Amino acid sequence: MLKFLFKILIVMSLGMNVQIYGQQVSDQMAEQLAEMAQEQKPNYEASPQTKALQDEAFEQIPPSMFPLTSDQIKILRDLFVESKKAAAYTQPVPSKPTSSALVVDFSPGATPPLIRLGAGYVTSLVFLDATGEPWPIKGYDVGNPTAFNIVQPTSGSAEQGGNTLLIQSSTMFKEGNLAVILQGLNTPIMITLLPGQQAVDYRVDIQVPRVGPKAMMGKKHMSLPSTINPVLLDIVNQIPPKGSQKVEIKGAEAQGWVYKGKLYLRTPLTLISPGWIGKLSGADGSTHAYEITELVSQIILLDNGEMKHATVEGISDVRN
Repeated sequence: MLKFLFKILIVMSLGMNVQIYGQQVSDQMAEQLAEMAQEQKPNYEASPQTKALQDEAFEQIPPSMFPLTSDQIKILRDLFVESKKAAAYTQPVPSKPTSSALVVDFSPGATPPLIRLGAGYVTSLVFLDATGEPWPIKGYDVGNPTAFNIVQPTSGSAEQGGNTLLIQSSTMFKEGNLAVILQGLNTPIMITLLPGQQAVDYRVDIQVPRVGPKAMMGKKHMSLPSTINPVLLDIVNQIPPKGSQKVEIKGAEAQGWVYKGKLYLRTPLTLISPGWIGKLSGADGSTHAYEITELVSQIILLDNGEMKHATVEGISDVRN
């Protein structure tokens, strides 16, 4: 009997001609077998008592599977989110990203550069020479290796070191220092690492007042001072000196300020006239700051081989 019912189910499920005991069964025969199976189907109508027990058992399933109400689940979810926020809390005011530049001072008793770090933030240190060219890093050492993660990206082949260090603080307030050795420079550059600050240095261009190994031949023979004028550094970073007076440059792409009786220019062009006593190039190599002793009203700049005569407006007001 079971084998017979099984074959009927096969016929009903396939809906096509099948083999039963090696004989071909047509669609009409399949319908007849299905009717026979329907006639032999027993009547399993549940009694009222059984149905009542089933309904009672079903009503107990939701409370057993979901003991909390929808409002209670939402409250627990809010508490979970608040706990995650509290675990990620660092300080009342979010960190302020900054980008700056500084000049290394090798004189005795000078204060080492200070780099502000933040846990979860990466700070890049870019080392440049006095001409604005990259200065490759030979090696470095950190005072507290467990508190800081330092990576030196390579430039070109793996043996050729780059001029950038990526620093990340592992803790919020544990201080340390960093010693960096540059190629061809015997004096190590000492840097103070200070995490947990409200302002975080995202990028710091560190300029060494020396000619590096990658300086162009024409720049290597330049007469460079042992230290860089901090006013020129501010001008390169487009920070006017405190107490300076701005002047307008007409006829060329340049900015000008008068400070302590000297004219300072910031321009991507090359200054031809008048003669300058101080020059500093930015990290991009295309921005220059010039220090001029004369308060002139006319300057000559070189723009891709073209001479441009520019006028400095406002010089007469400064003189008066």
